[in-house]
Amino acid sequence: MKIDKCDRCQFYSNSPHLVCAVHPSGVDKDCLDYRLNPSYIFEEQWCPDGYVYYDGELIKLPDKPNKERQLWLLNNHPAFISNPLNCTWYNQEDVYLLS
Repeated sequence: MKIDKCDRCQFYSNSPHLVCAVHPSGVDKDCLDYRLNPSYIFEEQWCPDGYVYYDGELIKLPDKPNKERQLWLLNNHPAFISNPLNCTWYNQEDVYLLS
């Protein structure tokens, strides 16, 4: 059985079939062979709401569009209108309707 500390152990196998190299089926309680993996990263980067860390740099996320902007996008964006502007491809059903 896998315990919570297994993910941070240097013997952890990262395999769905084996828990670790020392105890392939895992342990029931406390593991006497637990060794902290030196490459395990403890730091968790906290960021305020509306921001995100990307490559170690704090970046502000774009503002969510309000309802008016969302409706405008749905009514005017070429992906959502039936006849996109400057589009040379026609749907076969539209050609039959026009003729």
